[in-house]
Amino acid sequence: MLGYFFLTRCAKEKNLLEKNKIKAILIVLLIGLTSCVSKSDEPKLEQVQETVKPINFQVQEADPDPAIDIKLVKIPTGSFTMGNDNYTSEKPVHKVEIKEEFYIGKYEVTQAQWQIVTGNNPSYFKGDENLPVEQVSWEDVKKFLEILNKKSKKYTYRLPTEAEWEYAARAKSIEDYAGNLDLMAWYGANSERKTHLVGQKQPNAFGLYDMHGNVYEWCQDPWHSNYQDAPTNANVWNGGTDNDLRVLRGGSWYYAAINNRSSHRSKQTANGYDNGLGFRVVAVARSR
Repeated sequence: MLGYFFLTRCAKEKNLLEKNKIKAILIVLLIGLTSCVSKSDEPKLEQVQETVKPINFQVQEADPDPAIDIKLVKIPTGSFTMGNDNYTSEKPVHKVEIKEEFYIGKYEVTQAQWQIVTGNNPSYFKGDENLPVEQVSWEDVKKFLEILNKKSKKYTYRLPTEAEWEYAARAKSIEDYAGNLDLMAWYGANSERKTHLVGQKQPNAFGLYDMHGNVYEWCQDPWHSNYQDAPTNANVWNGGTDNDLRVLRGGSWYYAAINNRSSHRSKQTANGYDNGLGFRVVAVARSR
């Protein structure tokens, strides 16, 4: 009797072991199948990269001006959100409509271009004529433009308005920078404390170089301490909290990344200058 009980128990345990073994095999197979399905469903790195498409914009340069070799890029109409509510001077954030196309300098004005017009070179950093001109005040730039406009029969040149500048700098981007700052800008972290030849870094989606960094760029507008009651178009914003102060944009070789943001604003007196202040032009075709 005892032998029968022992044999019966052994048979049951054997059956149980066989069942557990089968279950274990099934579980392993199930996990393997699930893993295969999951991996095939996950997008590969190259697939993810392909979904990040650049802005579809065809860079269109203006006809050259016989008076001076300044390359100009046509900026399309559109709208954008101007400012940044995280910074006192950049708020309130507001929508701006750019209702007319305009031409803006592809590069910052160079020392060679400045010298052709004025006959001098006030820059601190020298050694190559394709370095951006600096140590020029807003009043200096005003005189430069007056002389250039007498020479040119093709365009009327001026400084960009603050709204035009930010629209062109953002190039449809909504982030702090129009791309990877290290790839697009000479600023405090990579400039070696000097300016660099224009056009050496990557352009933004509108085909503009050095909108971040290298040198700060003068705008037409007098300084306002914030955007309260700011215009919602691209016009110059006259008046201001101090009519002797003018707007600077874009940051420079000297400053940290935070000062090179698309929405960052700075100011200087109209007669002020240093080795981090330059500019680029906007051009309007003359009517025939």
